[in-house]
Amino acid sequence: MKRILLAIIAIFLLASPLWATTWYAQDGSGNMSTRNWNDASGGGGTPLVWALRSAGDVFVANAQTGIVVDVDPGVSGSAVTLSTATSGGGFTITTGTITVTANITGGTTDCLVITGGTVTIPGGVTITGGSANGADGIFVNGANITFNVGSSGNPVTLSGTGGAGSNNTIFLNYTSPSSATIYCTGTAGASNFGQVIQTAGANAGTVIINGNITGGSGGTAYGLIHAGSWNLTLNGNCIGGSGNSSHGCYNNSSTGILTVNGKCIGGSHIRNTGCYGDTTSTGYIDLVGSVENTPTSTGIWGKVKWTPGTLYSDFRYIKLWNGGTDYKYAAIVPNIEDVETGTTYGWDGSASYTGTLSGGAVGGGAWGF
Repeated sequence: MKRILLAIIAIFLLASPLWATTWYAQDGSGNMSTRNWNDASGGGGTPLVWALRSAGDVFVANAQTGIVVDVDPGVSGSAVTLSTATSGGGFTITTGTITVTANITGGTTDCLVITGGTVTIPGGVTITGGSANGADGIFVNGANITFNVGSSGNPVTLSGTGGAGSNNTIFLNYTSPSSATIYCTGTAGASNFGQVIQTAGANAGTVIINGNITGGSGGTAYGLIHAGSWNLTLNGNCIGGSGNSSHGCYNNSSTGILTVNGKCIGGSHIRNTGCYGDTTSTGYIDLVGSVENTPTSTGIWGKVKWTPGTLYSDFRYIKLWNGGTDYKYAAIVPNIEDVETGTTYGWDGSASYTGTLSGGAVGGGAWGF
């Protein structure tokens, strides 16, 4: 009996390696956990025993489409990778409540397409945009979808790509009320329109992005482009990139408002602002925070409403470049009650000046230096 058990264990060990392996789909249009996976792209190698997959395994769609993520592909809370970087194909989620503990790597096609259900991607993973025009890391497309990514203190990393054409790390296309909460840090890629996050669609529920978004090194590689006709909130900073017109956050929505609770920081090119609001649209950016100009670019441009607010009192200033070697001047927006009573003001970030607000009625005070 003992020999029989040892023989069975040996068969399982030989059938599926217990170290990180790249697996290639041999068929599609079915559940991921029951598809045929092989460590040779053309088959003929070692087949996968699903229960013996390992953390760090890479699952390549291998030109097979409609691979349904029916269970969490991760292993005991550790991530695997889903990829369409080789030969295209793709993974999909259409219904149910699914956790996807996996890095997502786009290629010549969308890697993961979500058209329904409640989908959660835990923090600590990396999501990478596609390498071809229209190819996204994750494409969320449809109605009544709940999409949760990362968590407070454990965000995901969103990485734009250097491929050709327009591609996104995450593309949210909501056709009716849906919700999304994303905790991330994101940088756009080297390609034109290699966005970190793009939105579209006629209607959405509550969509909140938490984290800093940075434009890329490619021309018009926006960090975030909001084109959906619904309101979107970003709790974080919008930072211009290094490519021509690679703005940190770009609101191109016909009617939607992009609220930024943080800073709009210029980039390192003459035309890549932190926040750019399209002037031909009814929608606009509502900045509840600060503006920081750089030696080469402004923090804001276009249709931007500045609402410093009181919840973000440490973000209530405009930081300007003095043309020398440092930021030497910052205009701090005072509270009304401070204007009435007179309060010493200065900004410790550059220690460029100090002064006291003085003068009588509200709105009639003056800067004293």
